Amino acid sequence: MRKNRQEGKEEADPYLIAYCKTHNCFLITNESKIKPNKLPSVSTKNGVKCIDINDFLIERKLKMERKKK
Repeated sequence: MRKNRQEGKEEADPYLIAYCKTHNCFLITNESKIKPNKLPSVSTKNGVKCIDINDFLIERKLKMERKKK
């Protein structure tokens, strides 16, 4: 994120978090849950649920299967 700001590029993450908070949605991302400046950490600090695709599939009781030929 820092590099983009230094170059004057717009960041999407704050808008995604704000949208989800306003519309009572959650984010699905594969970003690191450990790093404090990534979506999962920032989302949690702002009261927005953030899960990865595996958690989404489990939560929805879905599974991915390879199509048999």
